[in-house]
Formats: sequence, structure tokens, C-alpha cells
Amino acid sequence: MDRIHVCYAIYDKKGTFSKYTGSSMTSLLENTDSPVTLHLLHDATLTEDNREKFEALAAKYGKEILFYDMETLCGEVLSGILEILPDAIVTRFSQAALYRLLAGIVLPQSVHKLIYLDADTIVHMDIARLWNEAVGENGLAAIDEITATHGDPAPQPLVETGEVPRERYFNSGVMLIDLDKWRENPEFLTNGLKMLTEHPQCFCFDQDILNYAFADRYRKLSGDYDVFVSTDRRLGNAIRSAIYHYAGNAMDPFDTSDNHNRLYAEYFTKSPWCSPDFVMKLFDEMHKASDDSRVRARDFFSVAAGKRRVFCGSKVMWEQVNKCFAPKDGEEYKVIIDEEGNLAVHPLVNMMKENQGGLFVFFTDMYDRLKPHFKQAGFEEMRDYVDGFQLMKEQEGGRKLWGGDLFDEL
Repeated sequence: MDRIHVCYAIYDKKGTFSKYTGSSMTSLLENTDSPVTLHLLHDATLTEDNREKFEALAAKYGKEILFYDMETLCGEVLSGILEILPDAIVTRFSQAALYRLLAGIVLPQSVHKLIYLDADTIVHMDIARLWNEAVGENGLAAIDEITATHGDPAPQPLVETGEVPRERYFNSGVMLIDLDKWRENPEFLTNGLKMLTEHPQCFCFDQDILNYAFADRYRKLSGDYDVFVSTDRRLGNAIRSAIYHYAGNAMDPFDTSDNHNRLYAEYFTKSPWCSPDFVMKLFDEMHKASDDSRVRARDFFSVAAGKRRVFCGSKVMWEQVNKCFAPKDGEEYKVIIDEEGNLAVHPLVNMMKENQGGLFVFFTDMYDRLKPHFKQAGFEEMRDYVDGFQLMKEQEGGRKLWGGDLFDEL
């Protein structure tokens, strides 16, 4: 049986990111009987505890895992890249995204073929299916973003400038690679770095380098190999045999009714990162969050006491606001959003100035964009105005609680 080689890259500054890679590895190993070697490209941020967990995970399934300290193996190359791209360590994508570009250098020459997976993937299928696919004539197979997003891709500067046709721009989170062909083309990294210096609007550094080099002749794969969870959720699709990509913080443990979140939990709970310590820390953080909410409620109660509330929102929100807050005599509801969804900022600020001493309670998705204007006018949040949606339950139309940040920190 052919040995399957799978590569991940990790940068774990807080020591809490490894659980994502571990969850992806767990899902992969749960669903295949094929011999697998896992290749983990890392740096000094990989803690000894997390390394031991990765080793225990591979041993549990009788698989092999190899570690590559990129700072030791490719220190000079990485320093050169970061000199050219200093922003690579301050964008929402970590510098580990660059490590995959060096896989052909650090992996043994005996590894001729490779699957690369982002850490935020869940392999809910036998990885052998992807392994047995053909690569393109240039040594790469991937999923184009038009397919992955069902026609709604993120901004793509290389497409807008005409460097890459829109229908050819691919997502680099799941790739099948002929490493021998990559090794025959070592200049793709140098050429890509030069391109980025000429296109400062590019922000997906590694993905844009790969598209610049390989978009022309890569082989397009079925969308089931890179299912964007946010898109799949929007379409209401059922869980199926596929590789799910939780890009853009698509995993939300607070949304317990969502099948995509449940799928993620299924594999995370089978990983070494779901431990008694993790569960107790989770409860501890939830206890702190509960205490914080009590303090905020107490502060709001103190501020609101004796103040006349002025409720502000769209016409359609009035009924729900009336039901939830039961305005008293003398308290008003101001319609500040017209039927087209427009909101005039300056008249709103002037209206607030004319009603000094009132507490303005806003029900609008534009709340965060209004705050700088309020601050400039001398108003203070929680003293003069509040976000009304945060005072409502989700079932009542309040803001949806998102648990991604909490999960990140554990």
C-alpha cells in the first residue's frame, strides 16, 4: 500500500494553536487505514508539551510523525523572506504560512508526492481519495476559490491586476503536490517575492506566490476536497464525505445547534488536546466571563438609574424593543434608519446634543462605525450611549455570542 505523506505548518506563539492542527490530524487519522507519515513544519514556538501530544496522537493510530524546525533548517532563507516581507509577521496570517513554500527543501528527497493541509481543516473522508488524484502538469492540484466559495471569493489583488484569471485563482489550504516538479522550479519563490514587492496590495503572501507560479497549469480538484464551512453553512448543506475548511474563524463552539461545529467537536474531543485540564480551564474561563457580565450589568444599572432612555433604530425594530424594554412615559423611540437602510450621522449627533442627559440605546449593525463619531462629539460609551443589541437575548434579535475567541485562548 502506498505511503501517504501529509504536511502541516505551525506557528504557535501562545501555545494554544496546536490544538487546531491536532484536531485536523485526528480527523485524518480517524478516517484512513493507509500508512501515513505526518510532516510538521514548525519553529521554536512549538512547546515540548504540544510536541509530546503530536507524538502521542501519531502513536495512537500507529502512524509516523516527523518534525522540522524551520528556523534551524532554513533560518537564512526565512530571514531573507522576512526582510523582503516584514509585514508577513503582522498580518492575520502567521509566518507559518510561508513554511509550506519551503517543503521541497526540508522534506527528504525520498518524498516525491505530498498533501498540504491548513491547520483549520477537518478531514471527514479517507485521505487516500485525495492522494490518488492526479496532479497538474506543473506539479500541483488544488481547488479554485470560485468553486470553494460558490462564486463569492474574498478580494484577490492578483486577479484585479490581471496577473491571474479569476477562474484559475486557487485556495492554498488544501494542495496535492508533486514535490519533484516543485524542486525543478526553485525560482518560483524568488519570482514570487519579487512580484509581491511590485504588488503591495497583496495580503495572502504565500497563496499569492503560489498562484503567481502555478495558477496557469495546475489541475482543478473537486470542491469536496476544500469545502469552505462558511459557504457550506450559508447554503444549508448537510455534512458529507469531504475535507472541511474552517477558514475565517468559521468554528463557533457557542453555536451548538450547527452541524459543522458539531463535526469539529467530534474530532477535537478525540484529540490529546481535549483533556481534563482543558475542560477545567474552559469552565474557569466561563466563570470569569459570567462574573464580567455581572460587573457590566451592575455598571449599566448604575449609569441608567434616573436617566431617560432614548431608543434608536429602524422602524421594524420598534415592536421588539417595546416588548423587551417596556419604555416608560417620556421615553422615546427614534427612527434613525430609513427604509433603504441609510443612517445620517451628523443629524444623529446633533439630536443627541439636543437631548443631553439622556441615555441613548442603539439597535443598529452600524453601532461600531458610529462610536468614533460619538467620541469626537464628546459622548462616552456606557455613560451616554450603549449598544442595545448586547442587552437582548439572541432569540430576541440580540447579537450572536461567538465562542471562537474563547476557544482560541484555551
